[in-house]
Amino acid sequence: MNDHEPAPVPPELLELVDAEITVTGADTPAGEQKLNTLLQSQPGIQEFSLNQGHLAIRYDPVATTRAQISSVLEHAGFTISDLNSTPASPIVGSFHQPQ
Repeated sequence: MNDHEPAPVPPELLELVDAEITVTGADTPAGEQKLNTLLQSQPGIQEFSLNQGHLAIRYDPVATTRAQISSVLEHAGFTISDLNSTPASPIVGSFHQPQ
């Protein structure tokens, strides 16, 4: 590793985000396969599932953003709406506050 490469983040400190997106255009087997292939190729997406037009994604916000995910989906021809996201792995109690 040289001085310009960031140090890897330990898994216990990796903070992920869960997003729920309503997707139109993935309601056929071909559309679903296109969506699966697209999301599998995107950096930072840890896991995803599609159920009746509702896409649930867990992603690393350091590697990708909501805007990037939305853009990729829209450029592939999908229509998205109702984008909601919340921290999936908040770091709670990681730092001790002196009393």
